[in-house]
Amino acid sequence: MIMTTALTVKADPRVARSLAFIEALRLPDGMPFSERFRSDPWLRDEIFRPALERGPDGPPRPQ
Repeated sequence: MIMTTALTVKADPRVARSLAFIEALRLPDGMPFSERFRSDPWLRDEIFRPALERGPDGPPRPQ
């Protein structure tokens, strides 16, 4: 049996607004990013979100 633990993380509203803006953009083939994120959520969760998150001093969070 695999058990997972959900972490409670305070979402930065700036990241949410930035992701909403990106989701409204369209790829060259006409597909909106929001549709691509539904089919490939790792793009949002592992590429875009970490690039948009900020550390306490403002610059991108180190990985």
